[in-house]
Amino acid sequence: MKKHYTLGLYPLAGNGYRKFCWPWWKDYLNPKTYYRTVKYFCQRGYRGYADCDAWDAHNYLESVMLGVITELKENKQGCPSSFILSEDEPFEVGFARWQIILQEILDGLEASHELGAETTVPDGVYSDYPWEMEPCPDHPGFSQVKPLPDGASRFNAELYKEWQAPLIKKRKRAVYLINKYWENFWD
Repeated sequence: MKKHYTLGLYPLAGNGYRKFCWPWWKDYLNPKTYYRTVKYFCQRGYRGYADCDAWDAHNYLESVMLGVITELKENKQGCPSSFILSEDEPFEVGFARWQIILQEILDGLEASHELGAETTVPDGVYSDYPWEMEPCPDHPGFSQVKPLPDGASRFNAELYKEWQAPLIKKRKRAVYLINKYWENFWD
């Protein structure tokens, strides 16, 4: 199944800003917001980004890079000249190395997206204890979250770190490779 990455419009962005739920659709389909939609569309066409993209720039750039690198990997037009080590070595060897690097970058960018998505956190990281409210004793009319029983926690930091570690490693590798081969992303 081919994944499509659009310009910053993930159904579940890392910070939850662009969730496709009723409040989003209610704002998106409101005729009063059509001006902004057209304005952002024109800005992206003219200069490559819109004013709203700066608010969540890392997710926007991540989605753009995912699309570009995917396109480079699927088109398979060539590889950087530095990958062809000698005249004795066939072109296919250097090209295969370039495809491996592009795949590493894709894996790292997808891992970065997974780190930010709310739905990819494994079960057990957040507890199933209900969020019960109780009145604040010092402030009448206000409520506070009811404390959990002794020893209980709403967040399992160890499990989260264990899940997060390989994804962060992939993301760091991808950022390193993007930096190293920055001038070689052409078709």
